[in-house]
Amino acid sequence: MPINPVFLNGKWLSIDQAMISPLDRGFLFADGCYEVIPIYNQKVFRLSDHLQRLEYSLQSLGIDSGYSNKDWVELFSHLVKQTDDKNYKSYIYLQITRGVESKRDHIVKEAIVPTVFCYAENTATLNDLPEAISVTLQEDIRWHRGDIKAISLLGSVLARRQAMDEGYDDCIFYRDNEIVESSSSNLFIVEGGVVKTPPLSNWLLGGITRLVLLELLEKYRIPFSVEPISVEQLHHASEIWLSSSIKELIPVRQIDGQLISNGEMGEVLKKIWDCWRQYIHSYSENQIESKLT
Repeated sequence: MPINPVFLNGKWLSIDQAMISPLDRGFLFADGCYEVIPIYNQKVFRLSDHLQRLEYSLQSLGIDSGYSNKDWVELFSHLVKQTDDKNYKSYIYLQITRGVESKRDHIVKEAIVPTVFCYAENTATLNDLPEAISVTLQEDIRWHRGDIKAISLLGSVLARRQAMDEGYDDCIFYRDNEIVESSSSNLFIVEGGVVKTPPLSNWLLGGITRLVLLELLEKYRIPFSVEPISVEQLHHASEIWLSSSIKELIPVRQIDGQLISNGEMGEVLKKIWDCWRQYIHSYSENQIESKLT
């Protein structure tokens, strides 16, 4: 549940007071983008990377938020102060839509002010790897701009619902026999002792957790490769895991009922999880690197 007050168009309001017009293009057309930014020990995580991705999404949609990086820093600083200092991890949710028009129309015919909505929420701290999940493969029917962190997530919602109706925890998308990502996470496999992840493209989102993991793989000299991954490679991988800002790393134990390495936890994942946790703790304790500037 969002921590009160929340931010909406320059005002701080309780969540039950925050009202948006039914003519907002975010409501009518899913015309907007969003960011989810972790907070560790009341320090915003990899802020510059999140702001860079936000700007990419806004430019791709042709939306000028009217906010500078300095404005975002001031807003996030206020939100961070709302979080529980005893809760090691929290996150910021930011959503920007194109704004409210005088009538519903596919074409934007008037100058409108974007809608900016933001709040903070406490979440659980993951000291241990989450429980391994089962997934099913699904053909990717979503739109062609998965690189934009857009609020139009219906394709992912329907795919996740179908997976759960079939008894799975999530799905992994593929296009033309190449693996893309899961419904809300990036994907990694281990093949022949090498960690592999699909390259960035218009089909998938460039996750910040994915970015950090690649940095850690290089730092600790764990063999890795960014390359296309086929459906066959996925089925024969010795390890599979997903990555996201909220869940961090999620092991996959089976695909369509097929166990991965007999359902045992992979040694490479254990190692990269330890590297990840060390990085997070070091980052949250580093006052110079982590503060909002």
